[in-house]
Amino acid sequence: MPRGAWLVAALACACGGGGASPPGPGGAGGGDGPPIDEGQAPSVSGTNPEDGALAVDPATEIEVLFSEPIDPFSVDASSVALELEGETVAGTLSVEGARVRFAPERELCLAARYTLCVTTAVLDLEGWPLEREVRAGFSVKDGAWSDPAPVPWEFAMGAVAIGGEHGAALRSSPPAPFSRLAVHRFDAASGWAPPELRFADDSVVHSDVAVDASGDVVVVASRWMGGSAYALWATTWDADSRTWDAPQSISDLDSAPSRPRVVFVAPRTALVVWRRTAGPGVLANTFGGAGGWLGPTLVAAGAGTLAELAGDGAGHALAAWTSADGEELWASSFDVATGWSPAEWIHTSLPCCASAPRLAMDPFGAALAVWVEGGAVLAKRFAGGEWSAPEPISAADGAPAESAQVGVSSSGGAIAWWGRGGALWASRFRPEEGWSAEQRFAADGAAESARLVLDACGNALALWVREASAGAPAKSLWSNRYAAGAGWAGAESLHAAPDLCAVAPRIAAGHGGRALAAWTTTVDCDLARGLGGFTAWFQE
Repeated sequence: MPRGAWLVAALACACGGGGASPPGPGGAGGGDGPPIDEGQAPSVSGTNPEDGALAVDPATEIEVLFSEPIDPFSVDASSVALELEGETVAGTLSVEGARVRFAPERELCLAARYTLCVTTAVLDLEGWPLEREVRAGFSVKDGAWSDPAPVPWEFAMGAVAIGGEHGAALRSSPPAPFSRLAVHRFDAASGWAPPELRFADDSVVHSDVAVDASGDVVVVASRWMGGSAYALWATTWDADSRTWDAPQSISDLDSAPSRPRVVFVAPRTALVVWRRTAGPGVLANTFGGAGGWLGPTLVAAGAGTLAELAGDGAGHALAAWTSADGEELWASSFDVATGWSPAEWIHTSLPCCASAPRLAMDPFGAALAVWVEGGAVLAKRFAGGEWSAPEPISAADGAPAESAQVGVSSSGGAIAWWGRGGALWASRFRPEEGWSAEQRFAADGAAESARLVLDACGNALALWVREASAGAPAKSLWSNRYAAGAGWAGAESLHAAPDLCAVAPRIAAGHGGRALAAWTTTVDCDLARGLGGFTAWFQE
């Protein structure tokens, strides 16, 4: 590492603070030296990107050029920093003479607005401070959707997941009455791998998939085992050996698992939860990489709805569900070192009833839960081990809300969205500001099957299906883009054809604002005719 290079921690840039005193008779840093002589003080000659630059490439090199060589020991996170919405971007600073370079740990986010901050704490080689603070703001260019690409195989597209430069999509055959299940893996270097059939018999009822940054994949599937018996099965892909393990049961045979949820809660450590319908309860199992599955654990008895699950990727997760009578919401937190906490009551719905809560968790372990109750959308926040009071985030008048969901960015911001009266609505959350007023982002009156993801910078992409026209056997796929600080861009058609129906869209967020969308198409909305899959990438 060159002299003067440090890892920048997540500290606030001290823009606006006082700089160092110029050198006095005793050397650099003397507090009783002469007033700053701007003829001696260094200045900023230029920045890259320039102040006010637009459509900056996300891979651009961040530089500050000074009028003379700079003391490398005066350059750190408090004197030179790149900021995004008031937070310092992690990366590495290096000094070469009069030039300071900043290399972000990851590429800049699409559509994001950054500020390069240089304070008067920067000194020249004689100890003279920068003559004045400099702030240079710039905007990164946004992405666009690629043309829809057909994915071979007449299996419907299912859940999709992305981890770093890797991802996977599930493919299922038409139910007869149950399905076969295949997995499409991909990575940035080689693209899509051929589909791999993981459950070849017609036994799969529900399934889910998770991918971590190393490329490991965990697939879980609720399977019919004959008669009235069901069980939860799993199969995993090891990125190092590039092999699948043999599918195995990870639940009791009589647990009758409903729709499972799976996430990676830490590198190569996955967690799955499901609701047991035979003797209602929430169960979980943990996958520890080489250690395999640890065995089913009862998280809580008496659950009435599907258990939702969210993780922070740093060893923590949260599950939430409703009671059997639909009047109460319950939750339990998970720590990879200590396991599950006792189930905790978090809300009572009166007179009745609350929908199944939806969850999202940021990288710091804070989470948001949203649900529909009495036609309104309510939200609670989990932070520091405590739940906030419930808060209504949808308008009190008009048609009742339905199908509330939530997504969270790595900075702790979030967007909740829901349907109402055939339109789609959203509210943005910021920890320091709370929830915004609701805003309509799809207003055509026939929107359904909405999905939305956020990137690390708080930008969002939404997908939904819209009927082509009243009574027509066709449905098209639409999208809208939310840019932090700029709002919703406007709806655009992503895929439409006179005789095709787009159904069951899925979307997963990749690094830097990129995203993958996957959906199934049918002829004349008939699942038995022309079943096929399509994907599209949102990228620069």
